[in-house]
Amino acid sequence: MSQKPENVFVGTYFEPDEIERLRQEVTKRGLNLIYHGEWLSPATFPAEHNHNLNLTPEQWAVWLADLKQADIMFDFENNTLSRWVPENLTPRLRWLQATSAGVGQTIDKAGLGETDLIVTTASGVHSQPLAEFVLLGLLMWIKQYPLVARQQQEKVWRKYATDELPGKTLAIIGPGKIGRRAAELARAFGMHVLAGPSSLEGRTPADYNADELFNVEKPALLETLARTDALVLAMPHTAETDRMIGKAEFDALKPGAYFINIARGKVVDEEALIEALRSGHLSGAALDVFDTEPLPPSSPLWEMPNVVVVPHSASTVYAENSRIIDLFLENLDLFLAGQTAKMRNVLDKKRLY
Repeated sequence: MSQKPENVFVGTYFEPDEIERLRQEVTKRGLNLIYHGEWLSPATFPAEHNHNLNLTPEQWAVWLADLKQADIMFDFENNTLSRWVPENLTPRLRWLQATSAGVGQTIDKAGLGETDLIVTTASGVHSQPLAEFVLLGLLMWIKQYPLVARQQQEKVWRKYATDELPGKTLAIIGPGKIGRRAAELARAFGMHVLAGPSSLEGRTPADYNADELFNVEKPALLETLARTDALVLAMPHTAETDRMIGKAEFDALKPGAYFINIARGKVVDEEALIEALRSGHLSGAALDVFDTEPLPPSSPLWEMPNVVVVPHSASTVYAENSRIIDLFLENLDLFLAGQTAKMRNVLDKKRLY
């Protein structure tokens, strides 16, 4: 390391108890913490990040001046990256820790792809809550919750029968940390799990808590979808995955299949999804992400009784910030020891994940 790190700049809001804990831990390691909490919008719910930062010209000048003294940056607000990089990027800044797993596109668009800046993501922090959301969707589907809700609202007492998860086939595209945990939970309910990683080379089903692997390239993907009862998307949004799932893929699924998206909205052709839901070919969907966020009031998805619309919040739990700080501190110790190759979740700036 060319010079001993001195300053950690925190560019996003943390609750007072969390920022105090972070300050104490950073100080114990001989570093200074720079945090302009008074300028950051307080979270409207626990662990909220990615606000837009609204500073006066004078405040912005101080923000940039302090950032130029930083060796390490801990996250950023939505509208700040494009304003301070690459023009204001100094060689002193060596490492950026994000609070999100899917920051590849943001980092690339900010012009950081060709720099030496180490970027680490929050991959794995959200695995449990997102896997639980997958399970929620599967149980709502198999137990016909839309029917339950409708009959309760209409005060109708009409008995019915439902199906079961054991023996159903679940396909997961993008079985990373989130997908592997979702696979584990689904198999605990007796589902047959198919995992579709970006590459099959040297991989086994056990690597992904799955029963089988499948190729995500056509036509193999369509052949797999033809025997799929429920499809989960958990891959990153890259040039390769942009609009990866569209009309052909939805048509290939079994009639009455269920769809869950915890990836990014832009990996799906949303119009094709809406059509598949309207036609009944898809029996329903649980969606945490959308092509446009916030989801416009004009979207038909809002009014579909067989669709669960979540405002990109399925990953957010009360313990999130504590876990992210734990991850940061683990990486901080490795960074200070010069063991950057061992840091967790280093972003591949070519693959963007």
